Amino acid sequence: MSNENNPQSPANFAPSAIPTYAQMPSLKPQFQYTGRDAILSAVMLLLGFMFMRCVFINTAGFFTSAFFILLMVVCLIYLKHENVKLSFYCLTLCGVYFAFSLVFSITDNDLIKSLDTVFLMLLGAYTVFAAANGREKPNRHFTFDILKSVFSVPFSGFGYATKALKTGKKSGIRTVLLVILGLIVTVPLTLIIFSLLSSADESFGRVIGDFFENFDFNIVFVFELILAIPVGFYLFGLVFSNVKKIKANLITDEWYDMRRENMRFLPTVTAYAAVTPIVILYIVFVFLQADYFFSAFGGTLPAAFSYSEYARQGFFELFRVAIINLFVIAALTLFSKNRADGKKPLALRIYTAVLAVLTLLILVTAFSKMALYIKYCALTWKRVYVSWFLILLAVFFIVIIIKQFREKLCIANVMSVVFTLLFAVLCFGNIDGQIARYNIWRFTEYGERVDLETLYQLSDDGWAVVLESEEFVGTDDQITEESSGWAEIYCTNDYVSANWGDKDRLEALSNNRQQNNDYRYSYYNFSSLAVKSLTEKMSAGK
Repeated sequence: MSNENNPQSPANFAPSAIPTYAQMPSLKPQFQYTGRDAILSAVMLLLGFMFMRCVFINTAGFFTSAFFILLMVVCLIYLKHENVKLSFYCLTLCGVYFAFSLVFSITDNDLIKSLDTVFLMLLGAYTVFAAANGREKPNRHFTFDILKSVFSVPFSGFGYATKALKTGKKSGIRTVLLVILGLIVTVPLTLIIFSLLSSADESFGRVIGDFFENFDFNIVFVFELILAIPVGFYLFGLVFSNVKKIKANLITDEWYDMRRENMRFLPTVTAYAAVTPIVILYIVFVFLQADYFFSAFGGTLPAAFSYSEYARQGFFELFRVAIINLFVIAALTLFSKNRADGKKPLALRIYTAVLAVLTLLILVTAFSKMALYIKYCALTWKRVYVSWFLILLAVFFIVIIIKQFREKLCIANVMSVVFTLLFAVLCFGNIDGQIARYNIWRFTEYGERVDLETLYQLSDDGWAVVLESEEFVGTDDQITEESSGWAEIYCTNDYVSANWGDKDRLEALSNNRQQNNDYRYSYYNFSSLAVKSLTEKMSAGK
């Protein structure tokens, strides 16, 4: 028998038959990098440092707005040079992004700025993803698209920034950029070595210290430099991976559909049996507690309750119920099996709608309780944010109810629009200013004293209104030591009069800055600049 026809012949296992390393396919995609890629890499490293300085360490106002605007402009320029066409949908996303980038310049509210930072990071990543992938409308897997744009895509190109720097076409630019990268990497280590040598030799430390006396190097600066590199790599991967379609085929719509179908393991009979006792329990609970929960609709207060106790206790009870119902509805939607045609069974839709209606009733009750609280106890930032969140949840459950009768409706798409509109109210509505204006208006209109502690807690958005207002009567801050909170003082009419004139307000503002170790004038936003101007005028007029 011929050796050629014998599969066990040693000739068939010759070294030449084994594929060499060069013949094996590369696991990583190979790209022909250009000078444009090298410039993008260097710019993103610089923007990484700006992120650490203007966003992560300091939310500085005008400079933070400039960072987010510059970041999107750089992304759009690169997309344009890569022949990426922007649809009307993507242009709309860009418009929303630029609008919310201005929030840092118009408000001094730290919570709003923190939330806006997260919102812009998600929106910016999704905008680049949608543009590079030719999205003309939200995908049916909108939620997964956001997760993919924020996590999967940027990290898939995380290490390509250094390769782009090394292989750019223009050697001069490449050399300069590599030198800059080397300096960025080396500066933190150099500072650490300098600190150690200075400790070992006092004369050396004095000589070098005199040379760098005009430079402000500190641990925060070193921290910013170190973390600027991975942030810059992430930003580069965000744009580069989307344009080059790195790992674009690993997570597709078909993959999403398959994963969702694999999650549907719960028989409908089991789902009905699990949900029925919960629905009955909620109905009995609401029926037995009707007088307690629904008294707010009539503007009455249950016996043995103050307004603050009634609102707080009721809110957290109802809020927990609403969140539990939300998880139950999510479990029904994700884990229950559909019919053979892929549609949700009618009984399952009815159960979901009933749960959503009960939850909506509970949310409306909670909102009425909060409205009663505000009516008698004025506004605070907590009451405003709680009311805002209740409205958002109520709209969410209304959309869930509509979804049961219109299966083609995408909840994620609708809620993204609703959330953006409601979030715009928070960002552009000058919440702290409205709180101060409303509470002072109650004094001028009805003669009610103003809760000064509430005003102390406001940002410069509220202080600008306070400093512009006329003298008013407020509660004395000395009472706080004898009470559990200002809401209780305010709502039990336990006041000590204190005329809050210009001098009192300036002193209160100064104390507010010292207690919080916070001098917002250096934050460079319109509210803080307005407060600075008003304090200078009031101080000059004393």
